[in-house]
Amino acid sequence: MMALLAISSLPSLANDGSAGMAAGGIVFIKNDDIAMEREVLRISARKVNVDYVFRNLSDRAITQMVAFPMPDRPWYHSSETIGVLKHFQVMVDGISVQPRLEVKAFFKGRDVTAALRAAGLSDERIVSLIEVRGDNGAALTAIEGRRLQNLEKAGVIVIEPSGNPGFTDVFATVQYVLRKTYYWNQDFPPGKPVTISHQYTPAVWRYHFAFPENASADAFRASLRAKERDPYVNPYRDDGCIDNASIRYLRGKQPYTGGVYYVRYILKTARTWAGSIGEFELHLEKDNPNDLISLCFPGKPERVDAKTLVFRAKNFVPEKDLGVYFFMFGPS
Repeated sequence: MMALLAISSLPSLANDGSAGMAAGGIVFIKNDDIAMEREVLRISARKVNVDYVFRNLSDRAITQMVAFPMPDRPWYHSSETIGVLKHFQVMVDGISVQPRLEVKAFFKGRDVTAALRAAGLSDERIVSLIEVRGDNGAALTAIEGRRLQNLEKAGVIVIEPSGNPGFTDVFATVQYVLRKTYYWNQDFPPGKPVTISHQYTPAVWRYHFAFPENASADAFRASLRAKERDPYVNPYRDDGCIDNASIRYLRGKQPYTGGVYYVRYILKTARTWAGSIGEFELHLEKDNPNDLISLCFPGKPERVDAKTLVFRAKNFVPEKDLGVYFFMFGPS
């Protein structure tokens, strides 16, 4: 790595990750010169806020691409409402930075971005077809016939009779998964701390939930996972490691009229920096004291107030990404 040059040719890419740009787009690379000394991650169903302290361990200045990948997002499914990520903001040492955005589309693990662009879809349209309900039909059926057929043949879209011939003869839906990554080039002076903060409104999975009558705890956990029964339901969902006491609490709240909010956060990209995260804090914030939070995460949280749980760790190495359930009941 040369000083004051972005990593732009090495093949290798939320948490901020050390990244480079290869022919296929952003890729993560290992950086042994820059350490993440501290991370404070705050997650609620309304906002994600992250504060980092980085330090260049070398004796030379380094300019490094920093990338923040968002969780993959499939198309909207009628049983759940997926919010749209909004208001992504970056501050470096207290100064606002405008990140760039990479847009990618994947189908069954294949990058199909180039095929969608070749069919005449802009990056903005590739995003809106996933994030905006009702944007599919007109945008897709406007694609020239042969290109549309090629996308259908590849499985990237599905074309079906609309059932409403007076409005449109066919209805087309996308099948790809959207992947968005924010990135920018960052200067790291030798030996000095660099503070990076960002916040955004997450793309939350929201759905209503009713506890099945006489359901066992295992059946409840299976209903949270659910992915094997419906390929459109959030493919990343786990059961939140919800314990029996929490299940009894939820059962006691029936009939349940609140909502379940599920937030994903990519944590493993922190492993692209030098060593472990020196000090790590995870703050989980409820809307109301009555709400329940459940997730799979090592250690025992501290309850700092009626609405906030905090996990703390030193020399932390994330082994998996985060999935957090917020069961919301509203005020008592």
